[in-house]
Amino acid sequence: MSTQRKYIKKYVKRNAIITFGIALPVAVVFFIIALIFDSPSNKIGLTLSPFAVSAVVLAVSLLWIIRFRNMIALQEKTYHTVFNDRNAEPLYKRSVIFLSDDWLIFSGSAAFNYHYIYSIKYTTFHGNHGTEYKVKIETKDNKSYSFWMFKSNDIKKVTKWFKDHS
Repeated sequence: MSTQRKYIKKYVKRNAIITFGIALPVAVVFFIIALIFDSPSNKIGLTLSPFAVSAVVLAVSLLWIIRFRNMIALQEKTYHTVFNDRNAEPLYKRSVIFLSDDWLIFSGSAAFNYHYIYSIKYTTFHGNHGTEYKVKIETKDNKSYSFWMFKSNDIKKVTKWFKDHS
């Protein structure tokens, strides 16, 4: 369970930084608006409201941890394996996606043992912010999971890892 905690902590930390990082500038703008319109009774409530919304968003995002733990438990039971992160390497520096000897780990939200994966496919999208890749992981129990990746090199690493185990 302790190796799972490491990835759950990364997931929670990333989501907290994102949600509260977005809330801070919004709170500053709300504070400035409250100062301009001189409404002292609403200053605190208006300024803190983005943080309340962020806390709710963060709490909802924590529900993915349940899926993370359930996925691992299912695979351990079905394939008589144990979750481990032996030789786990992030896809890139500060990534929350890891490849270990036997597992593809999306920190805190999903984990796939190579036995569980039926196929890995991806679709390329070209947009205003560059090229993005929607990765679809199909499992042997006929479920599919979609994730976004932003570098072709990451896709190559994941598909190579899967082909090496097939």
